[in-house]
Amino acid sequence: MSKNTSRRQQLLRASSQVLATNHGATLGEIAEQVGVGRATLQRYFPKRQDLLREIAMDALREIDKTLDSVLRTDTGPEESLRTMFELLAPLGDRYFYLASFPDLMEIADVDKAYERQLERLNRYVQELKQQDLFAPDIPTAWIVQTIDLLIWGAWYTVNRGAVARNDAAQLAARTLVRGLGR
Repeated sequence: MSKNTSRRQQLLRASSQVLATNHGATLGEIAEQVGVGRATLQRYFPKRQDLLREIAMDALREIDKTLDSVLRTDTGPEESLRTMFELLAPLGDRYFYLASFPDLMEIADVDKAYERQLERLNRYVQELKQQDLFAPDIPTAWIVQTIDLLIWGAWYTVNRGAVARNDAAQLAARTLVRGLGR
């Protein structure tokens, strides 16, 4: 990986954290909070919309990679769910970012990638329902949305120091299973 690619990734990740807590941040505000000059940020992302799109696509790629590893495991349903939260909780700022910028879905490649990802998560939840982890009368869409919220919640509470990182995944899985389980 080249130095430019590495720097670009660092800027994407740092910018996503800024935007997770300040949706309306301008390029100048993002650059200031990330610790670079505005010109540096604009060298990689000339317009705010370019940065928003790239953060979305980076988030979707990262979430896809993580989901791949979770969906390939051959563990029990509760262990699978705990592993999913363990791996996805650190990406909570990216989940929140995707959910809080609905105009991102007007960008065709972002919308297509997001819809594909939602379908994968829907299939995963349906499999967990078939394994009796969730009550059959709870809509799959509700469970998927709850997972998204718990991923963000785990990330947020860990980043604020309110919950230990090692405990967050277990707490998220426990909340989901006991709240929506049979």
